[in-house]
Amino acid sequence: MTKQSSQQEKEESDADFFTQYADYAPAVIDFINKNPDNVFAKVLAAVAGFFFKEGAVDFPPVAEEMKPLLAERASKQIDPLHAAKLYTDAFMTGEPPQTLTIHYAGSNQPVPLTLQKSVNDSETGFRGAIYRDANGHAITLFGGMDILHGVDMKDLEAMAQARLMKQGVNQQTGPAQELYLEAVRTSGSAEIVGYSLGAMLANDTAARLGAKATTIADIGLPDVKDTNGKSMYTATHIKNIHDNVTVVKIVNDLYFEKAGKVHGGTVVELNAVSGNEIHKAIGETGLTVNFNAQSMIAHHPLAYTLASDHMQPHEQAAAVTAPVAGAKAGS
Repeated sequence: MTKQSSQQEKEESDADFFTQYADYAPAVIDFINKNPDNVFAKVLAAVAGFFFKEGAVDFPPVAEEMKPLLAERASKQIDPLHAAKLYTDAFMTGEPPQTLTIHYAGSNQPVPLTLQKSVNDSETGFRGAIYRDANGHAITLFGGMDILHGVDMKDLEAMAQARLMKQGVNQQTGPAQELYLEAVRTSGSAEIVGYSLGAMLANDTAARLGAKATTIADIGLPDVKDTNGKSMYTATHIKNIHDNVTVVKIVNDLYFEKAGKVHGGTVVELNAVSGNEIHKAIGETGLTVNFNAQSMIAHHPLAYTLASDHMQPHEQAAAVTAPVAGAKAGS
């Protein structure tokens, strides 16, 4: 057997493992989170740590000269009811288009956006983009688990690092931070839109860097602890999220329900969308309804786009509430 064929067989075997893991990951994560002292839960976490330990690192440092800019240029402008459509339009075809539009809060006029940078990092699985309007305001997009196009092994690695290992920052934290810092450095103002795993990255960026963010299908913060078992996110970090993050959530999005606490200060609740309507929308795009879409249909970006569209004729009636303390993410 040649070295090349052996490597190909290993990659195929890994792909099979990850695909099977993806189907059971929510239940595994939920069990471990709810039973931290259970011996079997500890074994599961250790196994996950063995498979996914590579890439879990410390929080990336921020240059001192960037810190004043982070405070000065953080600015939230988008209407949260348009965030899901922006995200879906950006990542639907795999490669972000050169131009998109967005609606800003308090305005019915679409604002043209131009792509400044696109990232698709094969090493970490991170996907992101920077769009900028004519006035120099940047919107940085953080991609989530790629349920638009099928399972991504690197996303699963990042989720395992963030949720099961409890000992390091996931491998997408650094690239996400770097992209946001570039948006801040090169723009007059900046904000973030993150979906699912990208929402976790947005929460982290808001916590540590004071970024303004809108999260879609929020799954909270990564479970990062120091050597003493204490969370590395302080009360100040949590306050930063509360002050700076708007969470967009469909009421029946229960996937990863126990994944993490939602700390956003404002929650925009969207009404449920039927599975038939979501499947119809998926079919119209030409996408395949893969295992991800089947198992978490209300978590799908198109579900959030449809639910947001339904709310827009009645935007003033959108349920905007402060989250209950300790509420779990519905991502």
